[in-house]
Amino acid sequence: MKLIKWLMIVGIGGLNSVAASAGDWEHGVGVTLTGLNVQGESGFDTVLLSGPLNTDVHLDTGTIAELFESGLSLDGFSTNGDLTFRYSIDKLELEDKGSASVGPLTASADITYYTLVAEGLVDYTFHRSGKHAWGAILGLRYGVQEYDTDIAIGGLTAFDGAVDEDRTDLLLGVSYNYQISPTLTWSNQLDYGFNNSDTVHFVTSLDKTFGENWMLRGLIDVKDINFEKHSEGDDDWFKYDVTEIAAGFSLLYLY
Repeated sequence: MKLIKWLMIVGIGGLNSVAASAGDWEHGVGVTLTGLNVQGESGFDTVLLSGPLNTDVHLDTGTIAELFESGLSLDGFSTNGDLTFRYSIDKLELEDKGSASVGPLTASADITYYTLVAEGLVDYTFHRSGKHAWGAILGLRYGVQEYDTDIAIGGLTAFDGAVDEDRTDLLLGVSYNYQISPTLTWSNQLDYGFNNSDTVHFVTSLDKTFGENWMLRGLIDVKDINFEKHSEGDDDWFKYDVTEIAAGFSLLYLY
């Protein structure tokens, strides 16, 4: 059931490019279904243990589906052909609970993870040549991450670790689109986020329009995130150094 619930994450997918006559504005909203894979390292300070906790992160699509509690992705765009505004809000919550016997005692664990990312950017097409179009990107990305890990043995807390961090990054990037046919476009975006973190983000998609108001996209979205607050050993140290890969489909309504 959790896999079914995970597949029902509703998303509004922003487009890399939409054909529009100069001066005529078009907009789009839609539904996105993706699978997510996260690999890397994370670390934070602990309350009851001596020293910081470092851990490898290995979350494949199946594991995330099992731990999924809630998720929502809301995005949109407006474009006049050369100028495109894109905005998004993405939320994901995972939780894992379990218990086991430790001698005569019972040990229990409760781990939750929550993330919220809001992004807004402007993509200006500065050059066109035949079926090719190149653009420049400027934007902002705001992110919130929360971890909460509680382990109790015999009803007494044995481990308590919590993280509540936010960060804001400036985005600079480029876009490239190739018009394969009047109804099929290969769209690409590469941007770099900096200020609180160092994040390289790449997304590529095939965008197929059909009917008068619909588009189907097949996409791959990759984020390489390197974020570290203060230094290991500090009371509020936190590290998130991972690669997030999402792949899936979007069905968009254009108006």
